[in-house]
Amino acid sequence: LEVSDTIITSGVSGGLTLAILALMDPGDEILVPDPYFVMYPELVKLYGGTPVYIDTYPDFLLTAEKIKKAITPKTKILFLNSPSNPTGRIIPREDLKQIADVLKNTGIWVISDDIYDLFDYENKHSLFGNLYEKTITLGGFSKTAAMTGWRVGFAGGPAEVIDAMIKLQQYTFVCSPSFAQYAAVTAMDVEKEYIKDDYRKKRDLVFNMMKNNFEIVKPDGAFYAFIKHPSINGDDFVQKALDKNVMLIPGSVFSSRNTHFRLSFANTLEKLQTGIQTLLQIK
Repeated sequence: LEVSDTIITSGVSGGLTLAILALMDPGDEILVPDPYFVMYPELVKLYGGTPVYIDTYPDFLLTAEKIKKAITPKTKILFLNSPSNPTGRIIPREDLKQIADVLKNTGIWVISDDIYDLFDYENKHSLFGNLYEKTITLGGFSKTAAMTGWRVGFAGGPAEVIDAMIKLQQYTFVCSPSFAQYAAVTAMDVEKEYIKDDYRKKRDLVFNMMKNNFEIVKPDGAFYAFIKHPSINGDDFVQKALDKNVMLIPGSVFSSRNTHFRLSFANTLEKLQTGIQTLLQIK
């Protein structure tokens, strides 16, 4: 990417907002894989678009075939989030190539949210922007450099879209905080591989402790697992967990279904083990 193909944003959330405003017109249809990050459909609706959900249950992997079935003449944007919040799944490179082939010559833009790119435990992650030109790639420092709240992100893509995003930012966010941008420059030079190794251990602990009592797809990345109790819906299980002082997020926040809950393993191994032991006792 050239300098003209990039912009520093107020976090990935700011990048999402600017990309949608730059690309979408009222009435456009936006493809949203379900489960999804909570902001995707809400931002689309806020600015006059129509979210079209693509069901990825039960393995939470988006495929070219599912996308092809959802495309209409009104389709303008596809959201990609790999590694995913809330499922932790990573779309394999071969599947991404097939998705790029389906999108070829459709005129559809892709907003690829790669905020969790460091947290790739199986070396599966690939940048979709390297496979498909009409892609806006979003990244940031909140997860990889523990700079949540400092609001530093970035976007890269075709210059004409980035230019429109820069203009929009001048009249909305103005800029990412300047002191935080200096911190981000320093963060780029900090060794982070040990972070991935540490979180892989946490991922393995969660999966191994829960796999015999819950429906759980082993996360490939990020630091979440999207889990289903065999007999209790997501909302009710979360309430039962809260009653025992264990914090979870109901899956209905991330999906049209109320079957799962999201567990974050961004905690110590000791606290994760204690919390999971409590969850295993819920009936």
